[in-house]
Amino acid sequence: MFRFLAVLLTFSASVTISMATTPAACLCTASGTAVYSVEMEFFWRSPPPPPSTQRPHWSAMVGTTHSPCFTMYTPGMLASQGIKSMAEFGGTSSLFSEFRAAGADTRDGFSGSGVLQAQGTDTASGIKADRYHPLVSATSMIAPSPDWFSAARDINLCNNDTWRQSVTATLISYDAGTDSGLTYNARDAVTNPPQVIELLSNTTTRSNDFKAHNGDIMGELRFTLTSMTAEGGTPSPTCCKASGPSAGQSGQMGDGSTSVRNYANAGLVSLAILLVISVFSL
Repeated sequence: MFRFLAVLLTFSASVTISMATTPAACLCTASGTAVYSVEMEFFWRSPPPPPSTQRPHWSAMVGTTHSPCFTMYTPGMLASQGIKSMAEFGGTSSLFSEFRAAGADTRDGFSGSGVLQAQGTDTASGIKADRYHPLVSATSMIAPSPDWFSAARDINLCNNDTWRQSVTATLISYDAGTDSGLTYNARDAVTNPPQVIELLSNTTTRSNDFKAHNGDIMGELRFTLTSMTAEGGTPSPTCCKASGPSAGQSGQMGDGSTSVRNYANAGLVSLAILLVISVFSL
């Protein structure tokens, strides 16, 4: 009896380990290619921008559509060279190089022209997404600043088998962890070793000038569906397999969906538990 009980417990544990959550983006079955326009509107009302003599502005918006296995940036992790260049200098070329290097995990990189004042809107159009690349991330440098930026990541443009007509995400403020300057016009001070990306909040120690309230919302990122084409996308050879991707969650628009396979596994676990209870009762 105890040997049988041990087998059941082992089986139960192995099934539990196999229960993985499939990101919602991996469940996208929408057909064709969706084409979107984007508006990145900057508010910059709180905290107040620097005086006009310091020329507050925003660098060119830069972003890409991508699979759930691509991550442009992650709070709590080190910034890539592309994020470093964007956050310190408003550069876009390094990020585009990273988009290309990601291969089949990215689809369509895009950029704007920037906004030469504290409030305003940057735009881009013709942004393509497909069932393999239903997520989008975008960012812009807070300028002037040592290495501060606003961004939104892993926004899901897909809703199961349809494309969303419009999607709005908030722009949150971060410190890239690559420059130790504390004021808007601080001299370059390379952070060595680099620190992880951190939310700019009213308790941050990385800024004297920019004290946002809970990583204050600096603006909005708005996507609008403009057209559809029949062409499909190219799947990543490793993303969204049965076990689920190991990186890049489906983010701000409905992550945490569970596949049918997981419900079946949960049922097996319950069956194993019931069998164990039956053994104890013998």
